[in-house]
Amino acid sequence: MGAKRKCLWMIAAIAALPAPAAAADVCTALQRIVASAQEPTPFESVRRSATAGEAVVPGFLPEDCRISAAEVSCDHRSMALTQFDAWPNPLPCPGFVADQPTQRRAWHRDRAYAYTAGGLHIEYGTYCAMCAGPGSSYFTAGRVRRRAGQ
Repeated sequence: MGAKRKCLWMIAAIAALPAPAAAADVCTALQRIVASAQEPTPFESVRRSATAGEAVVPGFLPEDCRISAAEVSCDHRSMALTQFDAWPNPLPCPGFVADQPTQRRAWHRDRAYAYTAGGLHIEYGTYCAMCAGPGSSYFTAGRVRRRAGQ
């Protein structure tokens, strides 16, 4: 009985701790990417940070990302399909509006989230090709492209 009581106290103590700053971290990272799109050479500061070994997208290693003047794109294979479950919804981040995911990976997409902010289309999610093995996670941020009929 004593061990059970200690366990319950431990659970209560952990529950009372403040939540991690995941929302602030994701918001800060996404806002940094949005701001870097306005640089004279788009995404240059983000590219320099990744080259220096700094993670620029939460959950992705710098070597998982390719950064050009057109977009920030990250992929990681063999990642759990729940990669973004810990990410908060970025709608409370200033300037973010929900958007529709692209159809590029629609035939094998497991989960996708899309937003626009500061003239960028930001999309992230998980996918698995026919789900024959571990899934992959992806993140892209690039200029908003007009869709047919808009």
